[in-house]
Amino acid sequence: MYSNNGATSREVVNHWINKEFNCTLQAKHLILIGSPGTGKTSFAKSLPSHYNYFNGKWRLNLWKNFARYSAFDNIGWDQFEEKGYPKKKDISTQDEPFNATDDIEIVLGIDCTQPAIIFSKPGPPEGTLGRQPITYEDRCEAALWRQRAIIYRMALIDQENEKDSNNHINYTIHESIEFLDVLIENVEGKLNTTVFRKPAAEPYILPYTSNHPRLTHSNTIYTALLRGIRLCSDVHTFDQERLNIEIALFFNGYPRNFIRRHFKEFFKNHNSSPIYQNLDEQRYKELHLQLVNESLTDDQRQLPSNQQSVTEQHKNSHTKEKPKNEKK
Repeated sequence: MYSNNGATSREVVNHWINKEFNCTLQAKHLILIGSPGTGKTSFAKSLPSHYNYFNGKWRLNLWKNFARYSAFDNIGWDQFEEKGYPKKKDISTQDEPFNATDDIEIVLGIDCTQPAIIFSKPGPPEGTLGRQPITYEDRCEAALWRQRAIIYRMALIDQENEKDSNNHINYTIHESIEFLDVLIENVEGKLNTTVFRKPAAEPYILPYTSNHPRLTHSNTIYTALLRGIRLCSDVHTFDQERLNIEIALFFNGYPRNFIRRHFKEFFKNHNSSPIYQNLDEQRYKELHLQLVNESLTDDQRQLPSNQQSVTEQHKNSHTKEKPKNEKK
């Protein structure tokens, strides 16, 4: 598909008008995906030329061969043929006239030598445009529209940029993003997560030579492993994180035997020794989901428990005051 690369909607539209608008053969469609109120329809009707405009329903008697462009609004990307529209491929080739019909059963030859503007709402109406291609047919379809269309996803940022040119906001689409201490990546359509460390930030681990109780040092190992399993989405990514933990502990004075013993105890206590011994992928997935769910459950229980403690305190206060009232 078309990558925005930080371009604004105005830049994308100007590029399409300058490069594709006047083409009468295999011009690229302009596909704008955005919520209501982002100015898609107003733009489509503002170009100084005759146009075909269809909103939801296909009407063959409204088609004009002499129009400079066509605009298709409020139609799901995968619903063109279902709603009686001509095939998208026929419209996009601009090659030869083809026959089209509608629900009134009118058959008419269409000479489509004009580019098209197609609008879609974000989410389900995007259809295959918003999904990662899985099957061979999906990949062929995606490759076709990479060649025949410029696809742009609009946002409220576009509206804010229009209000004040001095406050220009750019946004980009990347294959990875860092959020807090998590690195999120899109690897061949699959979502992967791992621990993110800022290059300029030095992680701090309590030195083994400190005067803290040994329980504190064992908790340091437990917490690091727990964090690694919750954040790493696959066993191989976690294995790399495990090595990072071992190295950090080793350089902070933790004895090798102490590290290995607590590593083994951690996985043994979670019935997951095959992960530490053989990198068992299936068992890792189970443990990963288990620990993630436990963290969510703890957060959900935190508020009710606080509310319960407040309620108990309130009851206790009334219980203590009651005998005083009886004495009076």
